[in-house]
Amino acid sequence: MCLKKGGIDNTIPTGIYIALALADLNNDGKLDVITGGGDSVGSTGVATIRFGNGNGTFTAASDYIMDLGSTSDVQAVDINNDGKLDLITGGIDQAFDGSVSTRLGNGDGTFGAVQRYSAGIPIFLFNTQVLAGDVNGDSKADLIVTSANAGYQPEISVFLGTGSGTFGAPAIIAFPNGTTLTSSALSDVNGDGIFDIVTVGQDASGGRAFITSGLGGGLFGTPTTLGSDINPHFAVALRDINGDGGIDIVTASLSTVGTRLANVTAGGLELGTFTLRTREGALSAMSGLDTTLSTLASRRGDLGALESRLRSSLTTLFTSIENYAAAESRIRDVDVAVVSSTLIRETILQQAGAAILQQANLQPEIVLSLLSG
Repeated sequence: MCLKKGGIDNTIPTGIYIALALADLNNDGKLDVITGGGDSVGSTGVATIRFGNGNGTFTAASDYIMDLGSTSDVQAVDINNDGKLDLITGGIDQAFDGSVSTRLGNGDGTFGAVQRYSAGIPIFLFNTQVLAGDVNGDSKADLIVTSANAGYQPEISVFLGTGSGTFGAPAIIAFPNGTTLTSSALSDVNGDGIFDIVTVGQDASGGRAFITSGLGGGLFGTPTTLGSDINPHFAVALRDINGDGGIDIVTASLSTVGTRLANVTAGGLELGTFTLRTREGALSAMSGLDTTLSTLASRRGDLGALESRLRSSLTTLFTSIENYAAAESRIRDVDVAVVSSTLIRETILQQAGAAILQQANLQPEIVLSLLSG
């Protein structure tokens, strides 16, 4: 891997790196480099960490064994809501099935024991992608696992998080046979306040793009084809690229970049044309107005549900702040108590020493007094 600073290449040697992430793992305000890969294709997958020095250089590597077969994606996400970044990797196991591995962060750049989950998807091209997001609205990180596979039933695995850093059994999203999935992205594409999954890949005819709409509660619908292209798709990104407030889809193929712009109605709901000047016109308008009011009520309900989830997230954040403040207070109280007890101990010892010394100084006078008497 090669990092440039002022036109100079700062090369980080060794290993085969096929995944990269940047994050402040040790909370020192400096970005660190996390790479995923191994010593050779099919070898034990590792996440390699190099801490940033703040000047564009990095420390020596620290390796953490993650996947048993190979590591092809790496993320740094807080999956147990403790405010510390954790390691997540996607890869394969020794049976060449998809796997997800996690290590909980300690907040100082070190990590705990590895926990592995099987995606149960036979892998092609050693590629497993992991996305993290709250897909069921419970303020806990969930995982979306996409794997490139050929000759098998293509699937995406959805792991719902428990909030403690562990995940339940995966829910499977099946795609059309003969499709090889290469990349996914997570966003609210249809504006209903629920995460959707956009996935790209290829089949015998060329590139394919799919949208899997979120239904709420961590559930997803059936993948729907967005379109096809003569070139296979290898990557996808979701952003508002034309500034209209809708999420647009950008795909990368062998020699082209494709865009699919979201359909956004500038005026929102349209009431149509009607008149209230006559009794007949008013009666005919009532049906359309009722439909529009029902739609508005439904959208208000969606916004209310989204607001409720945001309030829940804020409550969790405020609770964490209070817990951190309470912990800091307890630490400070303990420090004050230790210093106070040490001071009292030293004072007692000093006073005792002075008393003993005073008694020792009186001994010769007492002896002389006895002899003179």
